Amino acid sequence: MRFARTYIFSFLAWVVCSVPAFAQEVEDRIEINREVDRMLQQNDFAGLEAMAVEFRDSDERTSSGLQKLNLYYFGIDASVKQQLRYLTSWETISGRADAWVEAYPTSPTAAISKAIMLSRHAWHIRGGGYQKSVGPNDWKPFYYWLAQADAVLVDAKDYAAVDPFWYTHRANILTQQGVDPEVFVPFVREGFERHPTFYQLYFSAVDYLTPKWYGDAGKIEAFANDAVEYTQSLEGSGLYARIYWYASQTQYDVYLFTESDVVWAKMRRGISDVLAQYPDQWNIQNFALFACIADDVEMTRSLLDKMDGPPIMAAWRNNEILDYCRALANAR
Repeated sequence: MRFARTYIFSFLAWVVCSVPAFAQEVEDRIEINREVDRMLQQNDFAGLEAMAVEFRDSDERTSSGLQKLNLYYFGIDASVKQQLRYLTSWETISGRADAWVEAYPTSPTAAISKAIMLSRHAWHIRGGGYQKSVGPNDWKPFYYWLAQADAVLVDAKDYAAVDPFWYTHRANILTQQGVDPEVFVPFVREGFERHPTFYQLYFSAVDYLTPKWYGDAGKIEAFANDAVEYTQSLEGSGLYARIYWYASQTQYDVYLFTESDVVWAKMRRGISDVLAQYPDQWNIQNFALFACIADDVEMTRSLLDKMDGPPIMAAWRNNEILDYCRALANAR
């Protein structure tokens, strides 16, 4: 069985609804997002710096294994996006960015956050729709502000590239600018050499390789295999599972196993390696859904048996999908 598009799920949703007490992953995301937004709007640059330094120096992770530093910068972007949506002036936001950089002129966090704000301003002008929905007068300022964001990162590289999100955000900008592979590939390779286990940098490379940007299913599969080989001693096959988890969210939806070149046997090994390090309920329930849509009855049953407490509906999306997967696990 393959699910209709009406049942598309978002594996890494930012959830603001009530969550079970054991869902530490979801709670961590909400708390980081809330704290970053609060400190940013209060111009608490010292607090923002302290949080980023702690996450960067410790490589602190959520219970699922994702770096909290990544969630920190997502929080910066989410805060600015919401401010622009509710008509906070760009002058106010850019003034805040400049004040942060002035207070901490050699801070990786301040420079990267300013670049994120400039990029978000570019996307606010463009809008989030398809290309045909963008007004003809909006393309020039969109690319102008992206270039401004890139310039901030390039100028700060000597002191900011110690932060893996410097590479991650610049990779995003290069993708949005449409650079050739001859530019993009050496850049992300340099990032992998400096920060080999920062997952979001791999995900940014996946974005570049998706059909809606500059790649195809075969290139994603080749990249996933290369990523596993590069990180084998640290991650086992875990990055294969994480890469396709991300690709399902951003490109393939529930058609991951019909439209991509993913190999379930490899992903199964990757899932096992991730769970060996991070056996939390967020991973278990999301991976149970993957096993289910891959029609792997044995693994679906095994992971469902590991569920503890009520379902995390941010993983399952709705009861109909969960009921189907439970029926599959008990059918044979």
